[in-house]
Amino acid sequence: MERPSALAREPAFSLLFIIAGLHLCFSPVLQQLQQGLGLILSFALFFVLPLFTLCALHRLPTQELLGLRRVESSLLLFAIAIALANFGVAGALQSLTEHLLPEHLISPFDYGALLAGTAFEQGAVILSIFVAAPVAEELLFRGYLQSIFRARGGALFAVLLCALLFSAIHFELSGSIARIELGLIFGLLALWSRSIWPAIVAHATNNGTAILLLYSGTGEQADGGALRAAEGWSSPLGAAAVGAVLTLGLLFLFRRRAALARAKE
Repeated sequence: MERPSALAREPAFSLLFIIAGLHLCFSPVLQQLQQGLGLILSFALFFVLPLFTLCALHRLPTQELLGLRRVESSLLLFAIAIALANFGVAGALQSLTEHLLPEHLISPFDYGALLAGTAFEQGAVILSIFVAAPVAEELLFRGYLQSIFRARGGALFAVLLCALLFSAIHFELSGSIARIELGLIFGLLALWSRSIWPAIVAHATNNGTAILLLYSGTGEQADGGALRAAEGWSSPLGAAAVGAVLTLGLLFLFRRRAALARAKE
């Protein structure tokens, strides 16, 4: 890995601006052709390709910089458990945000419509939400950007800033607080494990849970990890509180397990 002083000089906001611009300008065009394949191509062409191109041009140690190191399977299992425990917390945060926002600022987008269409179209959408989005977004935010911002201002600064930027790039107010909270969790997983894989697994688990809820008819939000006020919950706040306690406990255990794994290296 390059020295922190060298990493701090690498582009961060400029890269994010380019990626956001490409995503906003060209992703809708690709999605008009076919929703699922358009999303997959968007993540590949407008997230992953610019990132790896920059790393190649600047001769950066891609594997180390992006956290593409293997981790023990127990950390990945912890990541799954953390995402499941936290799902209700993210849902409560989104519901609260929607309650506080004026009606005209709440996204009118029907996420359930993403899973309409033929079996092939639905499969492509699921693949984009469950695989393409977690991989592309975590490589950018918890891989490259978190490494650069850590070199500039320290670990906690990097985790918080990347969580804020992760939420902002989705351009949707109703899920903004939930995505910040999710970004913090993904950032801590990557920080403590020194690998991007637990963050990718947690992100994929979060999105996959949302997809299952969409299919079961109990949720309306697919991406971003927030469950819109799930119908039939007798006490959503109570469920969120239990989820928060479980999430904090699992994060504590994850950090200890990651420290033990590093000590064995």
